[in-house]
Amino acid sequence: MAMRNKKNFILLFCFFFALQSCESFLEETPYNKVTVGNFYTTKEGIEHGVNGAYSTLRGMYISEWMIYLCEGPSDLWVTWAAPLAFQNWTFDASTGEFYSMWSHSYSSINKINSVLEVLETTSIADLQQSLADRYIAELKFIRSLYYFHLVQQFGDVPLKLNPTKTAETTSYRDSKEEVWKQVISDLESCINSLPERYPDTEYGRVTKYAAMHLLSKTYLTVKRNQDDLNKALEYAEIIIQSGQYSLVGSHRDLWDINKKHNPEVIFPVLYTKNTELN
Repeated sequence: MAMRNKKNFILLFCFFFALQSCESFLEETPYNKVTVGNFYTTKEGIEHGVNGAYSTLRGMYISEWMIYLCEGPSDLWVTWAAPLAFQNWTFDASTGEFYSMWSHSYSSINKINSVLEVLETTSIADLQQSLADRYIAELKFIRSLYYFHLVQQFGDVPLKLNPTKTAETTSYRDSKEEVWKQVISDLESCINSLPERYPDTEYGRVTKYAAMHLLSKTYLTVKRNQDDLNKALEYAEIIIQSGQYSLVGSHRDLWDINKKHNPEVIFPVLYTKNTELN
């Protein structure tokens, strides 16, 4: 009996020692863990954040769900190869393409908001204010582009302008009028901070004219009154009169790999760092 008690005491001691050891081990600081709080603190970190916002567009414009949702209702549509829901027009909220667009858009918007929050509230060493303003404008353009698509597909949607940092179990939709108002406000505010053009090495970034183009399309989509139509025309004419853009001679030239930098492209979405592969 004494021997059994002795064994139990030894096991209890080992168990207690193991707990103490685990507790000490779990308290180690993970210095290699990357978070918003320790990544967007340098100029290089901010640059990566802005470039990452551009990369989110790849997932949207290369996806079939984008084609199904945005081109499906048009006269360009051929349904034979589409999912049955789009062949028969029987889709609903459970259709996967809707989930894909929703989740991808809001995940991307949240990443954008995380970088924007830092740029608008924190001074970053070695990051000149003019460049910080340009980065803010680029991010607001990309966020506006997501909302431009979201509000047309879903109507009233949550308008997220700050990053989500903890789990949220409820969500509320804002009116589409509020979303359009924010899109217009963001695009108008960022025009003056964007350049007219970039060096070839920076091809693919948002320009002043890309913002004007999206703003003109937004005014045409909203068209609340004659003033909206006048503004759409005004921005469109500025783009045309800039002399930087023109229609290509043939529609096939848009898909010619040797003419991918053609004058009809106002804002390209790049898929590799090497522009020769885009």
